[in-house]
Amino acid sequence: MRAAVRAGHWRLYAGVYDTLWDTPYTQDLAQEVSRRCRDLGAADIVDVGAGTGLITRQLAAIEGVTCVACEPLTAMRRRLRRRLPSVPVFPCGLDQLTLDPHPHRVVVAANVLHLMDAPGDALIHLRRLAGPTGAVLVLTPSPETTLTDLVRAQRRARTPIWRILWFLVAHLAMSPLTIISGAARNPAPAVAALRLVAVDREVIGAAELFVIPGLPGLPLGPAPSHT
Repeated sequence: MRAAVRAGHWRLYAGVYDTLWDTPYTQDLAQEVSRRCRDLGAADIVDVGAGTGLITRQLAAIEGVTCVACEPLTAMRRRLRRRLPSVPVFPCGLDQLTLDPHPHRVVVAANVLHLMDAPGDALIHLRRLAGPTGAVLVLTPSPETTLTDLVRAQRRARTPIWRILWFLVAHLAMSPLTIISGAARNPAPAVAALRLVAVDREVIGAAELFVIPGLPGLPLGPAPSHT
C-alpha cells in the first residue's frame, strides 16, 4: 500500500515539478554546479537523479563535455527527454548504473541523495562512478532549511512574485501526500555523510554544494540501455 501511495506521489510531483522549481533560483544553482564542473576539468558528466532536466540543461551546454543523465521515474524521464532530446538518459536507479571508466568524470547528484534510503551507501556508489581521478558534486537542502528560507532564496534570485505564490500553493497542496507516502526525508543524515568526506563545501541560498573525490572500484558491466 505504501509503495503504491509513494508511486502516486512521484507521478503527481512530476506533473508540478517544473512549476515548483523552474525558477531563477534553480537556474542560479544550476549555473554554480556547471561552473564547478568546468573548474574540475570535467570532460564527462553524469547527472544522477536528473528529474526533468533543470540542472542537466546547464551541464549539457558546457562546451566540449559529454553529458548523460540517469532518471528512474518514468514521468520525470518523459519531461527530461522532451526538454533535452539529445542527452542520453538511462532509465534506472543509481544502484543499477554502471559505466566505463573515464579519467575526467564528474558525477552530479542534485537534490537526490537525501531522498535515498541509504545515503551513505549511495555516496560510495557515486564516488566509484566518478573513479579515482574524478569527483562528485552533491547539491542538497541544508538540514535547517524551512519553507520561509526557500521563499527568501527565491526572492533573492529575483523570482517573480506570482511564481513564488504558485510555488507556495503547489508545495502546500503536495505536502500531505508527501508526508503520507513517506517521500519526505530529513537531509541531515545525507549532509552528515557528506561533511565527513567533502574537500569543499559551499552554501548557496537554502542549499549546500559539496565536492567529494572519487574512488576506485567501480563494478564494471554493460550500462543500461538509454534508447
